[in-house]
Amino acid sequence: MGAEILGLIAVAVMGKDGYAFLKQRVVGLIRPYAPIKTVSRRRYIVGLVLFILPILFGWLSVYTAKFIPGFTNHPLLYAVGGDLMLLASLYVLGGDFWDKIRGLFIYDAKVHFSG
Repeated sequence: MGAEILGLIAVAVMGKDGYAFLKQRVVGLIRPYAPIKTVSRRRYIVGLVLFILPILFGWLSVYTAKFIPGFTNHPLLYAVGGDLMLLASLYVLGGDFWDKIRGLFIYDAKVHFSG
C-alpha cells in the first residue's frame, strides 16, 4: 500500500515522463543481476537443496536445539544464515521457479507437464 502511494506522489511531482525515465534507469541498473529464465537440471537441484535446507532446519531446530553447537547462545546467526541461504536459492533456481511460486497464488493456474 505504501509503495503505491509513494509511486503516485512521485508521478505527481515528476510528471509521467519523468517517472517513466527514472523507472527505466532503475530497472536498467537491476536487470543485469536478475536471475536467468531457464537453468540446468544440476543448478535446479542445487537450488532446491538450498531452498529446502533452511526450511527443514528451522522446523527441526526447535526440537534439536540442544544438539546443535552454538544454537542456544547465538540463534540469530543461524536465522540470518538460513535467510541468506533461502534468498540465494531463489537466485540459483532462476526465473522459471519464480513463475512456479507465482502460480501458487493464482487460483486458476494449471500445471502443464512437458514430455
